[in-house]
Amino acid sequence: MALRLLRLPAVKNKTGASTNEIYTGMQDGTFPASVPIGLRTVGWVESEIDEWVAARIAQRDAQSLERSRLERRRKGGPGRGHKGPMRIATTDL
Repeated sequence: MALRLLRLPAVKNKTGASTNEIYTGMQDGTFPASVPIGLRTVGWVESEIDEWVAARIAQRDAQSLERSRLERRRKGGPGRGHKGPMRIATTDL
């Protein structure tokens, strides 16, 4: 697989993050580090940016799933021990 370096405008376009968010995330360790290209030029490994985006989506989906579970429990919906509507057996005499 060929590695490709992205410049800042492409990273901003792919992530929707601002320049400040990108550099703050790099300092915090929550965003991929840049790679020096020249004396005053940096780039980001495209596959690392793609993985970061995918991780954000997975985090969103996991949070959404957990919120759904909590909402069902709060409303008394299906959950642990839920057996559905009560059915009464009738017999003909």
